[in-house]
Amino acid sequence: MPYTHRRLIVSLLALFTLAIGAAAQAATYSVTNAADAGNGSLRDAIDQANTNGGGTIVIRPIVGQEIHLFENLPTVTSSITIEGNGVTVIGNGGYRALMVGNGAADATLTLDGVQFGTNAVVFVNPLGKVVTRSQPAPSLTPPPLPHFQPGEMPASLVASTTAAAKSAPPAQPIKPGADFAAKTSRTAFTVDPMTNAVTPASASLTPKPAMAELKPVAPPPPAPPPVWVAHRNAWLGDTIAEWSKKAGWQEPVWTLKNASGAKVDYRIPSELPVPGKLEDAAKALFQAYIDQDADTPMDVQIIPEQKLIVVTNAKAKQ
Repeated sequence: MPYTHRRLIVSLLALFTLAIGAAAQAATYSVTNAADAGNGSLRDAIDQANTNGGGTIVIRPIVGQEIHLFENLPTVTSSITIEGNGVTVIGNGGYRALMVGNGAADATLTLDGVQFGTNAVVFVNPLGKVVTRSQPAPSLTPPPLPHFQPGEMPASLVASTTAAAKSAPPAQPIKPGADFAAKTSRTAFTVDPMTNAVTPASASLTPKPAMAELKPVAPPPPAPPPVWVAHRNAWLGDTIAEWSKKAGWQEPVWTLKNASGAKVDYRIPSELPVPGKLEDAAKALFQAYIDQDADTPMDVQIIPEQKLIVVTNAKAKQ
């Protein structure tokens, strides 16, 4: 479970004081996306706030989303407030979410509505004292920590730790005995000392019924090839366009023109059904006009990989 920080202010002073408070910042930096780095990222906003002496980082409009880290976030070295709006920062295999201070005397971090996964949160004061949080905390919100000097443990913590140690019953060693053996001993095999043969404890074996004979199932007959019909008096270009659309191909490219620049097309003289693939049917239909030396010679390209038919003027023969 992620650990949600609610307005937790960590002030890294010389006496290693942790306190609740609010810090007013002059500048505001917006986090507009959940990327690990780049413009509008949390990393970029922290870098800008550190450079400009602090400020408030507002995470929006990615409310309630996750920011996955692929390297440690920058160390907070100024007075910064982060308003998270329920965003969760996840370390992705151990990358540090935050480090505050690390020798910077004026480093102050205020967190509001920011959640962390199992990645570490590290606070270091100018004296080198460190507080880390590398695992999610319990779901109950802990009370604020009391003020104390570095290296000093409050009397209340000493008393509660001592009482807990005294109340816990001592560990009892396990003594193997008849009861332990009776609960753990299960004889599954017996060993003949003369032959070292291993015999199952239960000798009764029930034969399994024979498997039913599986008869092969004949595959369904292949589907008949499609039949492409060129209708009498239809235009050749319109017919090729209709066939292409039916086969899921692109609209044909038709740039066939006569010497004056007018578009050229041909009438189909009679009904012509052509079975097979589209590329084969189109080739057979065009071949009839190519073989008859049409008034305007054409060059036809049929490209199955691109599902495209291109009709252009044929190049003049040399």
